[in-house]
Amino acid sequence: MISVRSIEASDRAELKTMFQEAWGAPRVVGLGHVYELIELPGLVALEAGEIVGALTWNIQNGACEFVSVNAFVVGKGVARLLMGRALDEARTLGCRRVWLITTNDNAQALTVYQKFGFRLSKLHIDAVAEDRRLKPEIPLVADNGIPIRDYLELEILL
Repeated sequence: MISVRSIEASDRAELKTMFQEAWGAPRVVGLGHVYELIELPGLVALEAGEIVGALTWNIQNGACEFVSVNAFVVGKGVARLLMGRALDEARTLGCRRVWLITTNDNAQALTVYQKFGFRLSKLHIDAVAEDRRLKPEIPLVADNGIPIRDYLELEILL
């Protein structure tokens, strides 16, 4: 059974390694903002005491940005559990809007986000090229062969 709880200080070292593997660095960049993931609040998903997923956020002016959503194991509904709980947390924290960005190649994530009620709100054409200046580890082409160029911004109003 998978459980979800807030990230604790004792999770940070393991998460740093997991984020490094997932993102090519323990930080992410989006629309010119650099985020050190292990410094952000968020949630972890656990199975048998092991971290199997994480979601981090940043809140500003009543808006909650989901900065990272990671399922470190697939096919177990980890992202779905994290998203549901994170939306509940955003409501509890008084957020009126939750938003996120993903790259144009990430069809699987788009499916998950839209099933939760997120709607496409903006298209940031060629914005990934700018972010590569801040984080050169961002690949030019995804594993599925699609060039990574644009960000799609999605939001849900609470």
